[in-house]
Amino acid sequence: MAGDDGHVKGNFFELGPVALTAKPSLVRRPANETWASYVPVLFVDSPLGTGWSWANPGSFAVSQVQVAEDLVFFLQQVAGRLPVVHRRLVLAGESYGGHFVPALGQMLLTSKCPFQLEAIAVGDGLTDPATQVLTKPGEAFAFGLLDEAQLAKAQELATAAHDAAQAKLWGKAVDLRQAMEDFVKNVSAINPYDVRTTEQYDWMELRMHEFFDMNETKDLLHIPRGRRFGTTSAEVKLNLREDIMQSQKPAVEDLLKAGIRVLLYQGQFDWKDGVVSNAAWIRSLNWTGTASFLQANRTIWRRAADGQIAGYWRGFQNLEQVVVLGAGHLVPMNQPLSAVDMLLRFLHYPRPGPRKVQDTEAIQI
Repeated sequence: MAGDDGHVKGNFFELGPVALTAKPSLVRRPANETWASYVPVLFVDSPLGTGWSWANPGSFAVSQVQVAEDLVFFLQQVAGRLPVVHRRLVLAGESYGGHFVPALGQMLLTSKCPFQLEAIAVGDGLTDPATQVLTKPGEAFAFGLLDEAQLAKAQELATAAHDAAQAKLWGKAVDLRQAMEDFVKNVSAINPYDVRTTEQYDWMELRMHEFFDMNETKDLLHIPRGRRFGTTSAEVKLNLREDIMQSQKPAVEDLLKAGIRVLLYQGQFDWKDGVVSNAAWIRSLNWTGTASFLQANRTIWRRAADGQIAGYWRGFQNLEQVVVLGAGHLVPMNQPLSAVDMLLRFLHYPRPGPRKVQDTEAIQI
């Protein structure tokens, strides 16, 4: 589950079995770079109205509860139509998926769903926005994107966004957070999703719409030719506007207390929702294992296939945090081999150990 684009970015630009090229056309992704080589992967257009999913007027979700209810219904339908499908479930998402994944996981703890939730994985997630927004000016300064005067301005906006969220002025908090991010982006000219580059990701949107609005594509997917891809995505964003700055940290806490395994990973060069902002809310988790997690030794993580240093891994009991070297916000796109190795280790073992997991080793779920 991704931010607000449905399944397309994750599937076709990050970890799916095929990649969308500039032509546009589809090419097979190398087997050792796609998660689909190792686990059955189900991509979903969520919330309702993103991608090729559509909703009747008045039925767009306005809260994470509604988004999760729609997804529980979806999973029930999948189980009914595909009765032989594996019933052990790992939820994965990135960015605004830091809301969607914990919220759905929390609901699955008490819902009548034919799938057994075993774990969640959130990459560069927006999970506790009021906490995260306070860290971003300092992180931008550390990346060399701001001078002292610019840092002070960004801190002023971030503090105002935090205070508005604390007062439950959700719309105001969203606007102030956006103002802070726009300010940093304007004075630095970098891509907030990857501070190593000034190239923005507009090309993804153009490529997606060009390919999915082709009649040949619609025919293959049994989509009416008159329907345009992502037509209602703007309405989805508007209806969830009041949700953006609300926290899903309590949902993560409930999952940890229930024994569900939790993986939180961030790309080294992501400023949008990266290492520093996620570390801030992780430190404040209301969970009996938090203190021990914070005292746990962080391990240098090497990829099993080639021994290359992939990042740093820290964990205690059922909580894992991973920093992925050489990656921005879209970890599987920037470091596909490291992302696969991380997946294998997370599903097989709690954290890197002496036994090496081979990239060709299949996972039985």
